[in-house]
Amino acid sequence: MTQPPRAYLASPDVFHPDRDRLFRLRSWRCWAYGHKPLIPVDLEAITATAIYHANVCLLDASDAIVANLSLFRAPARGSKAVA
Repeated sequence: MTQPPRAYLASPDVFHPDRDRLFRLRSWRCWAYGHKPLIPVDLEAITATAIYHANVCLLDASDAIVANLSLFRAPARGSKAVA
């Protein structure tokens, strides 16, 4: 069986208070379009170096990148983030 294309979900929303819901919704959308989502691991790694290496590995493994280009941490400052 062929593996689905992998899409890295780049976003400053890893810092958003509602990040789990946001990435869950984005993951469902990826699957709906036949892509396997690769979620950034910024909050699972302990050091900046570990975060960097974990995310570079995910980027290297991806076939596509879906990027949220909003300002860094902007959605967490009162505006509503859109999934």
